[in-house]
Amino acid sequence: MKFENNLNTFGPKYKRPCFSTSLKKSVNENQKYLLNFFENFNYLNKNESFKFGKNTPHSIIRLTQKDFDLGTVRITKPGVYVLNENIVFNPNEENDFFPTHEQVKSNLYPIGRDGPYHLGFFAAITIETENVILDLNGHTIKQSILHNLQQRFYSHIELANSPFIPKQGPGSFIASDTFVFAENVLIKNGILAKSSHHGIHGNSMKNIILDNIEITDFEVAGIALNGTKNGIITDINIHDSSKKVPVLSTYSAARFIRNFLPSVKKNHKNPFITIQGEKIYYDDIVKNLNAVLEETKNHVLEKNNNLIDNLFLNNNNMSDGNVYGLLLHVNGVAVNGFNTIRNNNMIGNENIFLQNISISNISSHPIEIIGINNKTKTNGNYGKNMQVGSAGEVIRINDIFSKDGMYIPNQLSNAQMLIGKYNTPKIGTTNISSEIIDVVERNQNFNNLIKENVFYYIDGADSMAHVMKGNMGLFVSCGINIIGNNILIKNIRNETTNIGLSQLINENQKTQGSTCNGILMTGSEKIYFSKCCIDNIYSNLGNKGVHEIYNINSFDININNNYISVNK
Repeated sequence: MKFENNLNTFGPKYKRPCFSTSLKKSVNENQKYLLNFFENFNYLNKNESFKFGKNTPHSIIRLTQKDFDLGTVRITKPGVYVLNENIVFNPNEENDFFPTHEQVKSNLYPIGRDGPYHLGFFAAITIETENVILDLNGHTIKQSILHNLQQRFYSHIELANSPFIPKQGPGSFIASDTFVFAENVLIKNGILAKSSHHGIHGNSMKNIILDNIEITDFEVAGIALNGTKNGIITDINIHDSSKKVPVLSTYSAARFIRNFLPSVKKNHKNPFITIQGEKIYYDDIVKNLNAVLEETKNHVLEKNNNLIDNLFLNNNNMSDGNVYGLLLHVNGVAVNGFNTIRNNNMIGNENIFLQNISISNISSHPIEIIGINNKTKTNGNYGKNMQVGSAGEVIRINDIFSKDGMYIPNQLSNAQMLIGKYNTPKIGTTNISSEIIDVVERNQNFNNLIKENVFYYIDGADSMAHVMKGNMGLFVSCGINIIGNNILIKNIRNETTNIGLSQLINENQKTQGSTCNGILMTGSEKIYFSKCCIDNIYSNLGNKGVHEIYNINSFDININNNYISVNK
């Protein structure tokens, strides 16, 4: 892709964007207004360095590496933000990549209840205001190798002040009265490279243009937009999802659980869990967990090819979840099953124009995680059908109990059982039934709980209780009026061998997570794509798991002048 330098090094003048005549002729009136807005963007001929919350509105703010060294660049003032150099995001390494006490105290990076930074720096840049041009200026943003390893929940650019809307996510990230989304925003002209989750992610945004951006080396999605109202996505090259994923999702679960463990010690005197007749106290559980995390980190950073017996290391080097190129979804998390009917409570994912979109070489090796739930009890919104730990991670019942039903301890599960035992007051999303704790502490047989109909198994989900939906080039969920021109999707692969193989649920196996689709549409209406080319879609499931185009309960769908009927 061709990138431009749009900022005079020695003066304040900024070159406003100039969009093609063909693009202007293709979009509707609201989108044309948006293009004109940015072509005539009102800014001050005043250059400033970035200073959180104190920049002159509508000025030109130059972003350099030092602005990212201590954490997320939070854009809260209108203006033109321009990268002056390539950025390697590696914030607060000396503080284990978390906000410092001073940063938290000053409310720069809130943690705790309704604090979006309680699981670390979830983005390099957040856009929390209206009327912003973010010009990557031909430069690249990427995570450092170490930050990529240690921060497994991350997007380069977040189009809000939180990665979740209020009352969603694995914990309390934001309150209804403090959630702020991006509006009237143009992001353009550069590369988004290594990321443990997304290139660009957002909720609730309005009037968004993404233009001339290359996105690569991501693990979950190149672009994931939830709830867009009026958007233009043009000249985007999403390619080559990461093939160097060193750890499984258990690693992030272990990293995150450390933030919740102190609540146990704070609220309970001398906490312990009894494992195989021996009391394991809080300090030893924390020590053992930190030791295996450190062992994994050193093994990865030293690029040690010698295999070690470790519950975190990923030997196939691909993401263990489903992966998407471009996700367009209604407002809120896209982690549950397919939305097949758009109802009145769904917001956004409407009036979006796509042009010159290339999505290629997207693959992963997703792993199905068998979970359980109690037939007589329910839990919270995140992973509501699963027994989960403090950050929403599924209690991996197959890993922690043998086929004979006896507990197999490991450093992560011991920490989960400790928190489950002392889950008063409630710690994060923790929902581990007392029956499970009793079986572990009394060294009893878990299989008896299944036979006695206390618990039932749940399949078809990944490590965070997300319903597995397969790998996709382009996924449109409950969209309305989404128009596309010149869309290329090729080499989308699902390499899994770990879905639908459990012997626990012979009558109810789900294999959706092992499917692969070029374009998948669910519950959508008025989707028109022309000059659309889809090639080489592959699944280990075979032909029955592969579709170039798949339509679930979507109507008025026209691709390459062919109306697409609903798949049965």
